[in-house]
Amino acid sequence: MASTPLNKTASTHRSTLVRGKHQFHIVGYSERKALAGVSARNTSVVRSGDFEAGGCTWAFSCRFRKQGLASISLELVCGKYAATAMASLRMDDPFHRWPAAVWRSPGTNTFPASPATTSRSWKLSVPEAFFHGQEERYVVDDRLTILCVVHVLRLDVTLPNTRSCFISAVPPPTISGDLLMLLFASMSKSDSVKHAMRPDVTFIVEQTEIRAHKLVLAVRSPVFAAEFRWHMNENIIIRVDDDDMSASTFRAMLRFIYTDELPIKPNNDRMILTSEDKHAARRYEAMVRDLLVASRRSV
Repeated sequence: MASTPLNKTASTHRSTLVRGKHQFHIVGYSERKALAGVSARNTSVVRSGDFEAGGCTWAFSCRFRKQGLASISLELVCGKYAATAMASLRMDDPFHRWPAAVWRSPGTNTFPASPATTSRSWKLSVPEAFFHGQEERYVVDDRLTILCVVHVLRLDVTLPNTRSCFISAVPPPTISGDLLMLLFASMSKSDSVKHAMRPDVTFIVEQTEIRAHKLVLAVRSPVFAAEFRWHMNENIIIRVDDDDMSASTFRAMLRFIYTDELPIKPNNDRMILTSEDKHAARRYEAMVRDLLVASRRSV
């Protein structure tokens, strides 16, 4: 069976988490608190430098009130596509006297693509250990260091690629049909049969000549293989005793040898058997019985 042309499409989706890390030093922490106390909004904001993660540019900003650091926000500065990210914050005691103040986002946040009509800023939570009058643990020499880690979900989607190609579908097996056609050709007296395919053994059953191929019979039957052992390069004639097998049964046996099929198959699909079904069943049983008897005899 020849392969048929087929339009085949394929696409790939890859998801990876890419981590970006940025350390931000706020020097003059007390001055930022003082500026927040005298500003009109009672707030003061400082912004980190930009950093890269997952193909996007990020920054985070710290908002101060007169009591101290109030909030931290992660901003998507530049990104062509929408970005999904997770974040964590860490503040360490420079002298390692106290455990680090840590906060991790419990979920993800999706930042819209640019240009965006909504905010591209995500308000994070300041670690609880930093509050309750304990900021002096982490602010040393009027300096606070914040480590921000961003995990960005990077999506790599390749567009479907369509092309004309040949799909080599496995064809259904044809050897049984091919050998059956070879058997039919051997029974034909036409001269159109190629020399290499012509039968080279003739059986005489009930005065009927039935021709076949020694190679096929020898491969399929050890009885025939033993018979043809000394006659592989010549045409031979074999007579079959009429008491052993009828001509129709012998043809059925040859068909079974060539194709593993019997010419008559029982019909078990019908609930009610007609007279034709019963007659075919009797013929099938008789043929099977004859074949079983013949299989126990040599040629």
